[in-house]
Amino acid sequence: MNRASQDPTLLQNTQLNQNGISDFTRHGIQTGCSIDWAITPKDNITAAFSYNNFGNNSIGALTRQTLVQDATTGNQLSNIYNFVNSNSNFTSQVYDWNVNYKKTFAKDGQELDVLYSASNANNYSYYSQAQKYISPDSVFNGSNGKSQGTDRQTNIAISYTQPISKDVIFETGAKTVLRQLNNTSDVFLLNPSADNYSYSTTQSSGLTYNRNIYAYYLSLTFKLFNFLDVKGGCRYEYTDTKASFSNVNAVSIQPYSSFIPSGIISHSFKNHHTLKISYTHRLQRPDYGDLNPFLNVSDPKNITTGNPSLAPEISNNIELGYNKSFDKGANINVSLFVRSNLQDIQSYTTYYPTYKIGDSTYTNVAISKRENIGREDNYGANVFVSVPITKKINLRSNISGFQRYITNYLAPNSNISGFNYRANLNASFQLASTLSMELFGNYNSQRITVQGKLPAFLTYNFAIRKQLFNKKASIALTATNPFNKYVKQATELAGTDFTLYTVRELPYRSFGINFTYKFGKLEFKKQKEVEDVNLTNPPGTGS
Repeated sequence: MNRASQDPTLLQNTQLNQNGISDFTRHGIQTGCSIDWAITPKDNITAAFSYNNFGNNSIGALTRQTLVQDATTGNQLSNIYNFVNSNSNFTSQVYDWNVNYKKTFAKDGQELDVLYSASNANNYSYYSQAQKYISPDSVFNGSNGKSQGTDRQTNIAISYTQPISKDVIFETGAKTVLRQLNNTSDVFLLNPSADNYSYSTTQSSGLTYNRNIYAYYLSLTFKLFNFLDVKGGCRYEYTDTKASFSNVNAVSIQPYSSFIPSGIISHSFKNHHTLKISYTHRLQRPDYGDLNPFLNVSDPKNITTGNPSLAPEISNNIELGYNKSFDKGANINVSLFVRSNLQDIQSYTTYYPTYKIGDSTYTNVAISKRENIGREDNYGANVFVSVPITKKINLRSNISGFQRYITNYLAPNSNISGFNYRANLNASFQLASTLSMELFGNYNSQRITVQGKLPAFLTYNFAIRKQLFNKKASIALTATNPFNKYVKQATELAGTDFTLYTVRELPYRSFGINFTYKFGKLEFKKQKEVEDVNLTNPPGTGS
């Protein structure tokens, strides 16, 4: 990583060069079960439970050069080399469960759905970092911290569908989402003279976060002029958030209401043509990680933090789409779209010559946090094509391109625009009745952000699958980027008084083997009740 910055008060240019390597590992396990119970022909209950345990660990080391020059003469003022060791890990355990009740009625299409779902997550993370001079070999700065917390979410939803006539359908429903988060972060700072770590009251923090969302929606589907299929709806949402952060002034998050309309107008022509236009209005709320003002100083030159003042991102999308299906199975879908985000949320980096956190002062530091940067507008097109070349070969491709305009309200005269695109190709081959192969490739171009460009990305996969034991089992061999050990990514960012250029080489090549076996279908169904002939045909009444 190379970062150049300028301190206008001292007329100095500072260049930070970092070169390092890290060993990153991941682990995970996922399991679950579900039950389906048909109580009666018109009453059904499904229930499911799942458990996920996943995490990662990273061990890194880097050399760092800090070069300071006189901004006027270019003369070198200082040139300091040091070495940084770092370690971090994260673990999460998540329990999810849900129960759904569905009631159908005598009238076709009339339904009642009631859903209860809950999620319970326990999260733990840890980091440590130590900085030392290369010559003489001595540690001059270090810290470690651990963060543990819980994330509880409960969803309750009810929906009802009522066909009014053959071409008119009314839908309505309500939903509430209750979320409770608690997190404690303990940070310990190195005292070099005493060679020990002491608890930091200024960098440690606690978070209590409660967000309740109450929503109600209604929609109507009908035909217009016996020619157009129309579906229009509106959702009302009320969001009430309360948050408490230690070591931060009182945070006041005002509750807010939102009306979210949507609509689709379509027409199906003969020979499988469909043309439609749609409008959607969406609300993207910031996550608690975006709001948490905890300062992560695991890399003292690149500090990350949250922003309790974030407002929700508001999106308005208009899309014109055309779909054509062919008799031999081919399909093409073309769409033109306009997507506008207000109060757009993006990561934003600010450079500080000095930055004080409690009793610690950091020099030449970049602070990154999520901000409502302003407005983002995207104008583009998307094309999806699926073509069966033969009965045993099928090709699918998706290509998307759009022009992005970002209006930055945080820094005047720093608006940015650029063209972004992505393309993928999937090819499947049925080599035999029990043997198949699949190839997949995906490319994303560089993507502009409010302060620069994020890297392009190319990945490709190969897979071959063999079915066994009368197709009850299968074994598959997979390969991801087998011809390239690393994926090289270059990031360019620029802001007031700094430029940042980062090159990362990510180990992406992998090989895998997968075995599955289907034991059959286990159903829990209530036995059909035997009719009592004494009730249906009492003695003496005849048949």
